[in-house]
Amino acid sequence: MQQSFRVIGILACLMWLAGSGAMAQVGIFPNAVTLDAAAYGHVAVAGSATESNGVYTLKGNGRDIWDNGDEAFFIYKELSGPNTISAKVKWVDARGSNDGGNDWAKIGVMIREKGNVPESKHYWIELRCGAGNPALGDRVDTQWRASEGGTSSNIQVLKDGKDIGSPAGIWVRATRLPDNVFVSQYSFDGKTWYFAHSIKTITMQDTVAYGLIITSHTEDTQLVTAEVSDVYLGRPIGIASSTENWELFK
Repeated sequence: MQQSFRVIGILACLMWLAGSGAMAQVGIFPNAVTLDAAAYGHVAVAGSATESNGVYTLKGNGRDIWDNGDEAFFIYKELSGPNTISAKVKWVDARGSNDGGNDWAKIGVMIREKGNVPESKHYWIELRCGAGNPALGDRVDTQWRASEGGTSSNIQVLKDGKDIGSPAGIWVRATRLPDNVFVSQYSFDGKTWYFAHSIKTITMQDTVAYGLIITSHTEDTQLVTAEVSDVYLGRPIGIASSTENWELFK
């Protein structure tokens, strides 16, 4: 009888974890959550992630990562101090079951103060899907929320006055430096990195979440899909200046 109660207790615990958005570790990321901002209702379909040979496949739903709260799917690892997260991001299916979709579906790398809080402060760089299916991946933006529950801001990333997106994907990087300096960068080959944006007005706690995040930017039941590879998470390995020269930070 005690054995039966023990098994039932374990099953109940697993069911609770599943309902709370917890899941088994995916690659290097031990945490996952479907962010669900109360102000916008509820995410129609929970997101998911798988990893094989270092390639992550993310599926996500949700209204947006913007304004005063986020609806998206986020896998992450919590780290303290200065760190960098970078990856190549590429759209696979930005329309899901709905051919209409939304051009502002987003996939990117994020630094987030509170991984499971929809209204959390954050800083990230993303590739929007743009038109078409498969998506064009037509535009890269750096976006941030400087205060919990506050408004969001963004800047479009351009090179020589032109969009830098690509259907083949693009490498993006977000770095937290000492004194809450945040820097975003991009690369066309994963080797040469270019400065995108920096900010010094987001104050975060010492331990924050670094991860991969996706949103469909819709309020229907479609799940959009993106592929993420060449993931790096660790101490800052380099910061490109605005003149595109390297300044090593170790």
